[in-house]
Amino acid sequence: MLSCVNIGLELDNKEIFSNVSFSLLPNSIYILKGRNGAGKTSLLKIIAGLSKDYTGKLLWNNKSINYKEYCKRSIGYLGHENAIKLDLSVIDNLIIWADLKDNHLLIPPAIGQFKLEEMVDIKCKDLSKGWQKRVALARMIVGGSKLWLLDEPEANLDEEGRELLLKLLQVKISSGGMAIIASHN
Repeated sequence: MLSCVNIGLELDNKEIFSNVSFSLLPNSIYILKGRNGAGKTSLLKIIAGLSKDYTGKLLWNNKSINYKEYCKRSIGYLGHENAIKLDLSVIDNLIIWADLKDNHLLIPPAIGQFKLEEMVDIKCKDLSKGWQKRVALARMIVGGSKLWLLDEPEANLDEEGRELLLKLLQVKISSGGMAIIASHN
């Protein structure tokens, strides 16, 4: 369980948000909706351990977060950037993430989930933005994290890609996972 308790953020002496509190239990999704500049991405970065400039407390299973262990084992983060290496092939990108998480058995299901079978040997720089997003989402599967933080995950996806993402989220949640999604939609 993730608990955010009175989280606040101020940038350049301007309050972005304050007193954000919620708990996220297994088998659940939390949707962050808001206008541009409302702090959705900033909140995701705080939860991911990528930003330390905030007020309030973050708890994982009712304990203060040990970021090194928490981020390595519990969190999967997909921000605006896809975090894929464009000069590497699809399969090589997935192998890198599998090596980091020691999760090689999840590579074939990740490839199948996003219909990447015919793309595995293609360099990511030669793929469209939509296919690059599919590779980035496939790496989330390979990561095997309990909590996914997804910032505009539907960006650049076509209708089929959005449907595959929705199915993936349903499986993630039904298997005890959790997700926080920042979205305009």
